[in-house]
Amino acid sequence: MTKLLTFFSILLLTALPAKADEIEEILTGALEAYQEGDAKLAKEEVEYVLELLKGVEGEALAGLLPEPLDGWSKEISDDAMGLAMMGGSGASANYKHEDGSYFSVTMTNAPQLIGTMGAMLGNTAMLASMGKIIRIEREKFVLSDRQLQGVVGGTFYVNFEGNDPEAMQTHLESMDIKALKDF
Repeated sequence: MTKLLTFFSILLLTALPAKADEIEEILTGALEAYQEGDAKLAKEEVEYVLELLKGVEGEALAGLLPEPLDGWSKEISDDAMGLAMMGGSGASANYKHEDGSYFSVTMTNAPQLIGTMGAMLGNTAMLASMGKIIRIEREKFVLSDRQLQGVVGGTFYVNFEGNDPEAMQTHLESMDIKALKDF
């Protein structure tokens, strides 16, 4: 019981304030259900809180998306929401330049995707066959005509897609890769 309360306390401390009340309310309900012997309801509530926390994590992750450089605008998108179904969290944004150039960035830590992409992108020979290899802060990325992708710290898949490979690379270089590794 003490471990359960400690776990819930840690979850509450990491939640964003806007979600904290909802999360706290659901966790209180889960704890009450547990104390009343309704393990099924307690489990359902805890599972729901875990889903909410993936959203909280995604919101925090969005803060690590690159800031738009001169002439570019950024709009956070909800394209990464489907990543929760794959067991992870993520953040996504669309970038547009005043000259009509555009690209999107998606970052995710979905375990199934990381396993697949990590194996592929961890193979230097395979990377070389996919495009130009770029190293940023000791992480390898592959740049092709419309895509720039890599796995950061073995836990985050980062994918840029658009019509301006040079801008995608410049924005990637402006990211705080260390913060993403430490996330």
